[in-house]
Amino acid sequence: MIHFAIAQLILFSPANAHAFNCMHRGLQEQVNQMTKVGWVEEPGELGRRTEDEYATDHGKTFEEIQDRFAATGVLDCNGAKVTAQLTGDQSTISTVAHAFTDPKTCKKWDGVRADRCTFTVRSSQREQTVDVSGVVIQGFNCPAKPKASQDWAVLKLKTPLKGIRPYQLPKSYDHIDERDKVIAVNARNSDYFYSDKKTGEKVYPKTIEDCTSKIGYPDPVEFKIVGSTCDPTPGASGGSILKSNSKGDILVALTRASDETPQEEELGRQGKPVRKPFKAHQWSGYSVAVTGDFLAALRRATGILDE
Repeated sequence: MIHFAIAQLILFSPANAHAFNCMHRGLQEQVNQMTKVGWVEEPGELGRRTEDEYATDHGKTFEEIQDRFAATGVLDCNGAKVTAQLTGDQSTISTVAHAFTDPKTCKKWDGVRADRCTFTVRSSQREQTVDVSGVVIQGFNCPAKPKASQDWAVLKLKTPLKGIRPYQLPKSYDHIDERDKVIAVNARNSDYFYSDKKTGEKVYPKTIEDCTSKIGYPDPVEFKIVGSTCDPTPGASGGSILKSNSKGDILVALTRASDETPQEEELGRQGKPVRKPFKAHQWSGYSVAVTGDFLAALRRATGILDE
């Protein structure tokens, strides 16, 4: 059983934005220095890719990839930015509960209110930003101390996002097994950016990564926390972990945390790579499986019944 105390949360909030702004990795084609922070090495896997890189790697057009993963977008709550995704229908999104609540104290983050958040997605046709109505339900059952497996939240948008295909909900029999191939999609990575040549502003591109689930951690009997070779990074909290079928992509988990220590974060601030092979309990990406109460909440919010 994993000791979750070693898994560092990757929330990008006003309270710790100064630290995360120091962590960076230059986008490969744009800058000379490239830092991979919290990178899980795996033979044959390429790590995080931009949409354009991923399209090239898979023999697809940029537009095909952009539209396929358009459901993954940026949730902006008064400057605190995490990843979220359109889930089940065009007015429901999912993300991590720690975007709104401190998992250590169970208190709301100062200045972060769901009904003041916006959600932004981009397809090949256009960019859309809509207001969030509020949280339907979140996994943290405060004031009880939150569990890692409860780090999820389901939200409703004030208006549906038209023209964007939401990710499917998993069936009750869908599971993430050891060595399953998954796709990690992050709308924002605070350590992965380039500077716009005209404005000088930092641009944080969406990244897509082919990675592998390694092991699950039961809580208490279901595998609700999944270790993987997916590369978590600040800003990726709430990111999409997907499996595919003939009908499209299924949201099977949410990106939550990594094993990166404060000392390793400091190396990242110095521009030094932090690269290690996957090792259970010690160096891994962690995600919250869409199962149990989380899946039930999504079904209630969308009205989609299990088939």
